Amino acid sequence: MSVIDPEYAAARSVLLDALDALGAQAGAVILVGAQAVYVHTGDVPETGINRTTDSDLAINTELLEADPELTSTLEAAGFVNKDSNLPGSWTGAHGVKVDIMTVPHQSNQTKARSRSPRLPPHGQQLARITPGLEPALVDNAQHTILALKNSWDELHDVSGSSVIGPVPQLGRGLSGCRSESGGDHPTRRRDPGAKERGRASGDRASHGRGPDCRL
Repeated sequence: MSVIDPEYAAARSVLLDALDALGAQAGAVILVGAQAVYVHTGDVPETGINRTTDSDLAINTELLEADPELTSTLEAAGFVNKDSNLPGSWTGAHGVKVDIMTVPHQSNQTKARSRSPRLPPHGQQLARITPGLEPALVDNAQHTILALKNSWDELHDVSGSSVIGPVPQLGRGLSGCRSESGGDHPTRRRDPGAKERGRASGDRASHGRGPDCRL
């Protein structure tokens, strides 16, 4: 029996809280990052990859409805945005973070370096503009996401959600490599799930550092 890391179990629990809060707009929400990697790879105990302590969600704003307004919906579900300078960064139970992001071309934002999309009537703190998520908008599929309790054979609570496909998620890793090395985008960013992808593929040389850029 594989014991589940308590912080990872908490991250999955808070992810389900967020998906539940966003449920009325589920068609616009896509799971990306490390949690999406785990949906595709499952448990890989010899690599110890299942250790993420947060979650990442992308919003396809073309599918976003005006009602319900999601900023107040998240707040009503107990999520808080603690930093007004970091839109899209939501903190749930036990201090677990959920990042909500949109792609630049769907942000309706004219200011080049703005971090907040304009998605009225949704609040400006709902999401953060993040390049590299574009493939998730066209390559995603419905998956069942289960909560984790104390071990892999103790599963409870289920959420159906769109999850980014494995190929575009890998592409996000390569994009993250470019960013970590000072690529062409003005703001460096950490790619959610990049290290987990390297570990899941058996690349032990990448452990303990940023995304591996070798092909």
